[in-house]
Amino acid sequence: MQYELLKLLIRKNTNVLAVGDPDQSIYAFRGASSQIINQYIKDYQAKLYTLSINYRSSPTILYHANRLIKRNNRRYRNELIPNHVGIQKVYSIQFSNEIDEAEQLIALIYKLQKLKIKSEEIAVLYRNHQRSYELQKRMRELDVVFQTFDENNNDEKHGIQMMTIHKAKGLEFDAVIIIGLEMGVLPSSHDNRQWELDEERRLMFVAMTRARDHLYFSSIQKDTLYHTFTSSVFISESGLKTIKNSEINGIITVGEIT
Repeated sequence: MQYELLKLLIRKNTNVLAVGDPDQSIYAFRGASSQIINQYIKDYQAKLYTLSINYRSSPTILYHANRLIKRNNRRYRNELIPNHVGIQKVYSIQFSNEIDEAEQLIALIYKLQKLKIKSEEIAVLYRNHQRSYELQKRMRELDVVFQTFDENNNDEKHGIQMMTIHKAKGLEFDAVIIIGLEMGVLPSSHDNRQWELDEERRLMFVAMTRARDHLYFSSIQKDTLYHTFTSSVFISESGLKTIKNSEINGIITVGEIT
């Protein structure tokens, strides 16, 4: 509808500059389409300028994000080039259940804080609110200050930032933890049609590129109702090997994540 309105506004001598990233089109449920950019270029024979330099994320984060998004069916490929300098690794950790996950991720958050990373610069991102329930519950029990974004909230950031990936679009943080890296959660359970999987992959790409320096994937084997899960395909597509929670102590030591 917005594109149709734009076409009505364009006349013979109208100059239009449009800026967009089809790899970050994540609002299909609101009518957005990554194909509109392609259609705009075709309709108006628009000249294309590719902006490839990324000023936010470390080279390692962009390496894994690029590996993921290149699997999408897309007409215009844009490999992000880092301007930021960083040597931190990206980790994927699998926990036995949500309770184990909550305990260990809070320990990880404490370690990040010891690195002088402010609480408001640490974000926990998820596909849906339900997946964050156990973590939020344990954080309340331990008096870990956090802020959720269940509704439109323009207040000053306070505490650990917890929000859906959709809410995080346009934001950036020093450290990002993405939880729910299980099949049926992220990617969510659909009919496995290519365009739906592409949309979910773009969502994961957005989540990964919110991080400046530290990025962690988190998944579980079972939930509190003993449902079993398979790790998200996005982990392997990003080029990461998953480690078990028994090995997490090795990555949350100060020496390992600096």
